Amino acid sequence: MVPLALDALDVDALMKATSAAFVAVYIVAMGAGLKLLDGGARVAAGIALAAMLVVLAFFGTYLLVPALIALAVNLPRPRVLRARTVATCGH
Repeated sequence: MVPLALDALDVDALMKATSAAFVAVYIVAMGAGLKLLDGGARVAAGIALAAMLVVLAFFGTYLLVPALIALAVNLPRPRVLRARTVATCGH
């Protein structure tokens, strides 16, 4: 919403970026269905996956949005060390 407020992004671009992210999540879900399901459900997941891959191809440069989100989520994060508590027996 900040880019919209600053007039750095129009509603059309925001909708395309959001749709590209949604389709990418949907593709991951269909891939999981393809791996986890069997029988007719697996075939349906495969058909849906193929169809969504075709749809995804039409997003062009907006494919960078889900790619950058995936990259950001998978960046190494610093470990937070917590002090261990020592249990005392009645002391």
